Amino acid sequence: MLTSSLTPYSLLTLASGPGTASGDTQEQVQEEPSGADSDPAATWTVEDGQVLANGQAFGFDSLPQLAEILVAADTPRIMLISSPRARVQDLVTVLEILAAAQITSVQIVSMGGP
Repeated sequence: MLTSSLTPYSLLTLASGPGTASGDTQEQVQEEPSGADSDPAATWTVEDGQVLANGQAFGFDSLPQLAEILVAADTPRIMLISSPRARVQDLVTVLEILAAAQITSVQIVSMGGP
């Protein structure tokens, strides 16, 4: 079994869709159908009083500018990962900021914890 303690996760290659088959023949790669799942998505981790985006911590006062950057980059979807330290009010604050920036496609996932 491959664990993060043996292999740093930053060295793992991530890919979407089917790859190529081994051997002499290659698999035909089908294009994703257009729709919400093919649009780019940003991922933010909601902590107690802050959001982690691209490995950097941002206070809630910085989120309107980050949301504007997402809109300008045509990133219509965002996934919020709720850490065990995040409070309900933290999620509500982030959702209000995203709604004000017209980002309405939001998925919330729980990180789990104690």
